[in-house]
Amino acid sequence: MSIIDTVIQVAANQVGYKEGPNNQSKYGAWYGLDHQPWCAMFVSWVFAQAGLPNAIPGGKFAACGTGKRAFANVNRLYAAPQIGDLVFFSWNNSTITDHVGIVTGVVPGGVQTIEGNTNTGQGDGVWRRTRTSGIVGYGRPNWPATTQPAAPPPAGKLPVTGIWDAATSAQLQTLLKQAGATLIIDGEFGPNSARALQKVCGTGQDGKISGQPLSYRRANQPGWHPSVYDNTVTGGSTVIRALAKRIEAKGINTAGTSKDGVAGPGLCAGLQTWLNTGGRL
Repeated sequence: MSIIDTVIQVAANQVGYKEGPNNQSKYGAWYGLDHQPWCAMFVSWVFAQAGLPNAIPGGKFAACGTGKRAFANVNRLYAAPQIGDLVFFSWNNSTITDHVGIVTGVVPGGVQTIEGNTNTGQGDGVWRRTRTSGIVGYGRPNWPATTQPAAPPPAGKLPVTGIWDAATSAQLQTLLKQAGATLIIDGEFGPNSARALQKVCGTGQDGKISGQPLSYRRANQPGWHPSVYDNTVTGGSTVIRALAKRIEAKGINTAGTSKDGVAGPGLCAGLQTWLNTGGRL
């Protein structure tokens, strides 16, 4: 798992947390300022829990304006987003910065986020949001050098093993990025990679892959992140079927994956062959 994915996973594990009376939250208590607006303290807590407090200028912040200025002062405030950025908001388009969240995805005209001290109709808490307005800048954390993943192997060099490993994920991520997706090429097929593949294939874009037998997960999908699986749906995956159809259209066998939607050894070997022969999305 990359460092950025670790931060996002720490934040994702908090989704559904709800505050107590008068802005009471464990994030405010951790910071030493409980019963105060806590979106910035949530962000600071996430980076601290991920072992990366120094990725934020000053280590932590409790006021959104303070955080935005800190990023600006070290020339790390940007107009365009990347996954893992902090996104700052002003609800009245004023000089006051009102809110902050963590960017988990990039969409046309905005971003997908995880935010603390927000409300989606279920009470103030930690929730996923999609935002296209009120954005006043993106603070880019000072990621350690190890955040940058190794370059994927060159096209045509994947061994055809029938196992969807990290190298296979990296090659597919490269194609998705060439198709316009905003991705980190880290060799882990997680929700952001799945969402990008779903977009290219024209299926629902929930970032999840459904209906994969446990035996295949262990044996054939080591390059997948555990958070990509949807365990509530059986019968294979729509996007895996769509990917298989693209591969089969090039005359490459996938052992019937376009029908069953399961990424077993047939699909994985077919994908590797397709990638090796210049597959395009």
